[in-house]
Amino acid sequence: MRLHILLICFFVLFLTDLTADWYRSDALGRPGGLLAAGTDPNEILKEKEEYLLYREESPESLTEELYSYGGLVRKRSVRQLSGGRREEIVLEGPERRVTLYDAALPLREEIYQGEALQRIMVYGWEGSRLDYIEVSSGEELLYRQEYILDPLGRLRTIVRYMVADRDTEGSSVKVIQYGYREGSLAETWVGDYNDGVRTRFDGMQALEETRMSGTSVVGRIERETFGDTQVERSYDVDGELVSTTIRGSEGRTLREILHLDGGRVREKEYRYRESLLIEMVIREPERLERRVYSYQDNTLRKEEIFVNRRLVKVSSFEGDQKLEEFYRRGEVITRRRYEKDILISEERYE
Repeated sequence: MRLHILLICFFVLFLTDLTADWYRSDALGRPGGLLAAGTDPNEILKEKEEYLLYREESPESLTEELYSYGGLVRKRSVRQLSGGRREEIVLEGPERRVTLYDAALPLREEIYQGEALQRIMVYGWEGSRLDYIEVSSGEELLYRQEYILDPLGRLRTIVRYMVADRDTEGSSVKVIQYGYREGSLAETWVGDYNDGVRTRFDGMQALEETRMSGTSVVGRIERETFGDTQVERSYDVDGELVSTTIRGSEGRTLREILHLDGGRVREKEYRYRESLLIEMVIREPERLERRVYSYQDNTLRKEEIFVNRRLVKVSSFEGDQKLEEFYRRGEVITRRRYEKDILISEERYE
């Protein structure tokens, strides 16, 4: 009898420490409002909420399942290890990430596609400061990336050492350098120790990009902002204007002006419906090209090309298949079919 009582007490204590609940959530899997206790999960999923999070937790482990309209999107499992370490496994589509943490700091991460190992990342720390990352394929080191701070603790330089392979004569170095002025980001350098791009900033806005080879300027980009519109001008090594690009809200390109040899000008104009490009117009001397895009459920289904107001080409898309039809005087002269961008048939009617 005493044994039965002890077993009952054990299970009561165990169940007290184990909790399993459903929450309304978002795309990041953050728990929001707790759903009513005792709600049947099958009934919950039938409601077709945009995001729901199922969370099961005990002192030793945590499991989270994120659903979108009833379908499992991501599963996350956390297991507490000795010495303050923990292992986290995240399943998202065909990808699986296994990460080992020491408190809040990642030490090692393995990324799989299905059962095939893709990448291993090893993190090196100086206290709580990231010192380096080493990335390998599981069989060989691909690159090592080091992080260098300035005396105020701000990130000054990222150096990536690319490991030599059979197709290169030696390893290469990629550098990102940050410069500050009066506590704010003033400029960056992206390239190697000789060639790269230097960018000047005003706050978070990039004002000018200069392409450098050694100490020589080989190109320059200047930017100006007028309300929601940004104007970007590109110059060549001689300081001649090469192109002008006008972008609207959300960074979408509205117009491009390209300066060609002999003083010719090509203009491109882009038109959108919400976030989708629906038309592009290209103007050159004696040539007008118009491209019209049609969508179904935000997926591109058709592209029509008109030159000087005459239809010359129609491309239709369905999954991995593409059909191209070329026109002359309103009649189809060539029809091509593609499977994953590989030509599988061609018919000519000339």
